[in-house]
Amino acid sequence: MAGTEKFPRMAAYVAAKSGLAGLTEALAVEGRPMGIRVNAVSPGSIATPMLALSGAPREPALRPEDVARMVAWLASPESAPLSGANLRLDPG
Repeated sequence: MAGTEKFPRMAAYVAAKSGLAGLTEALAVEGRPMGIRVNAVSPGSIATPMLALSGAPREPALRPEDVARMVAWLASPESAPLSGANLRLDPG
């Protein structure tokens, strides 16, 4: 998760997010023989109550519906060639 901004009092969240990135890669390798694709979406700042409670020093760059569109695309046939990816969404 290099390059991703970290905020105070969010260490457990950051550690979990990093672990999920590695798990995504490993599960993609394990699922490949069965035609199973595994990808992760790692958004940056999203306008949610969790961000407000974190004391983050910047305005959120994404809305929940921005992330929902990416997840919908991943579930579509158009994303079929993609597996093992950790898609970082952070336009800011």
